[in-house]
Amino acid sequence: MKMNPWTLSVLLLLAGPLGADPDWHVEYPDSFCVVEGSTATIPCSFTHPARVKVGRVVWRFNYEHNVYNSSNVRANSRFLYLGDLIGNCALKIIKTVKRDTATYRFSFETNFGWWTGLNGVRVNVTGL
Repeated sequence: MKMNPWTLSVLLLLAGPLGADPDWHVEYPDSFCVVEGSTATIPCSFTHPARVKVGRVVWRFNYEHNVYNSSNVRANSRFLYLGDLIGNCALKIIKTVKRDTATYRFSFETNFGWWTGLNGVRVNVTGL
């Protein structure tokens, strides 16, 4: 049976990595491209054990720079958190520029410590 590569990617994304702890997990695509000047939304979801309460969420750019931190929200930021503290961690980037090309990672802080989606999502901003 021949399968569309997009369908296969979605199925693999839903399945998650082999051996991953199903109670602690962050999922987003490996990468995607966006045209410079447009708005992009990074789809993202996370899971944690039911007994855990999420207190803070953070999106980082190339490991070190925070683009969103729920405990320090900047009003005029081009990075908007569309998620919640339950399981949605989508991030919107408004009016993308070339310097937005990077690997983005989502982390969440709980009453049991931090959890980070290690692989991250590679965002490539291209010209027209």
